[in-house]
Amino acid sequence: MTDFEWLGIAILAIWWLVTVAFQFEPPGLRTINFHGFVPSCRFFAPRPVVTDARVYYGHFAEPDGPLGEAIWQPIIVTPESPARPLWNPHQRLHKSIQTIVRQLGRLEAKGARMPLTIPYLRLLNVAQEHSRAACSEGYVRFIVTRHRGVEEPGRYIVFVSEAHRIGDV
Repeated sequence: MTDFEWLGIAILAIWWLVTVAFQFEPPGLRTINFHGFVPSCRFFAPRPVVTDARVYYGHFAEPDGPLGEAIWQPIIVTPESPARPLWNPHQRLHKSIQTIVRQLGRLEAKGARMPLTIPYLRLLNVAQEHSRAACSEGYVRFIVTRHRGVEEPGRYIVFVSEAHRIGDV
């Protein structure tokens, strides 16, 4: 083997060791992973997902209408299919929404002005698209809910957007 091949093997071995160490979240390692080069796949000690986030949008006649006034529609409607375990094209959209909801939660915890953040605008854009298809005037809001699944069917609201005029994105 040449020196170049040994160098490549050494770099990959170090990267693998750092990846294994990163699964245990050592405090100093997070600072050196500034571009996300070290994957965090949790293959040693997974943290199970306890709740699932869902995003709904609703139409309002007035910007300050009560939340109970709207008929809330889910942003993602996944059709049931026997082939779903093998072919699930909606899963990418569902994972994207989950990522955006996590980003929204982090920004809210930091005290960011929510309507000016990218995750908020992304969810608003999707809600606006769905709303324009249903009606052409009024206001739209979106809410983020969490639920624990089949064993606890109740949902609780974790975020409510401001009211936005339909078509004002």
